[in-house]
Amino acid sequence: MSRRKYLPYEEARLIARSLNLKSYDEWLAYSESGRKPDNIPASARHYYIGRGWAGVRDWLGPKYRPFEDAGNFAKSLGLAGQREWEEYSRSGARPRDIPGSSDSQYTDQGWVGFRDWLGVPPRFRSFEDARSFVWTLGIKSGEEWSKCCKSSGRPSDIPASPDTVYGHQGWDSWGDWFGTGYVSTSRRKFWPYEDAKTFVRELGIKTGREWIQHAKSGKLPAYIPKSPHMAYKDKGWAGYGDWLGTGTIAHRKREWAPFEEARAFVRSLHLKVTWRKYCKSGERPINIPTDPARVYKDQGWAGMPDWLGK
Repeated sequence: MSRRKYLPYEEARLIARSLNLKSYDEWLAYSESGRKPDNIPASARHYYIGRGWAGVRDWLGPKYRPFEDAGNFAKSLGLAGQREWEEYSRSGARPRDIPGSSDSQYTDQGWVGFRDWLGVPPRFRSFEDARSFVWTLGIKSGEEWSKCCKSSGRPSDIPASPDTVYGHQGWDSWGDWFGTGYVSTSRRKFWPYEDAKTFVRELGIKTGREWIQHAKSGKLPAYIPKSPHMAYKDKGWAGYGDWLGTGTIAHRKREWAPFEEARAFVRSLHLKVTWRKYCKSGERPINIPTDPARVYKDQGWAGMPDWLGK
């Protein structure tokens, strides 16, 4: 065995620890399974004596608690941040089954950061929430942003250096942060449909034509699409009547009352004014067409006197 070329102790130990074995017997069983690399000795305890061997616990690695259990313990300490955690880890009070380097030990097991690990509330809002707030400020440049940061206009949970804080959490560019940078429609980050719809309804626009004119005016924020029927095609779009809050539904998409029912309703009104004037009064139900001659052309229509019951 001594003539074979085995890995140095530290390198072999890394592989042994990655197996998550619980005892030396399990190591021996693994060695006999045929899965062990040839450059690691089966009898590691004997080969590495004098070459770095420091015991089975060191060879197989310390057994730490699962991430969630360890995190609950860390939160129970009431520590305020990473520095206090590091001081605690070096104090000798930390249990052996709680890793001092928790960030590296639990990297792929749910680790988010030391604030989450210690149960400290997030210092800043999420990127999406922070950016949505900044868009409402109407800031157009870095100079304006600097002035805002020095004033009372920036809440404490909005970072002054968002490019650093959100570097790996959604950050794209300053143009995106301010809502001024051009991004293709397919990649543009608009507000969710319901939020955008609420904003648009407050504009008081009543028709599709008015919306087009407003969209072309340049007054729309970058987070509101000019062509909402495309941006929200599969994300809640229900027509411009819903978008503008007017309740208007495209004529071709309306579900009209059957001819017999519609005519019976109209006749029950005993109108003393023309049909057109009645339609303009705002009292007409939405399932009764203003142009019944066209809608019911092949469904029994026999003229306006018949429609009105005269």
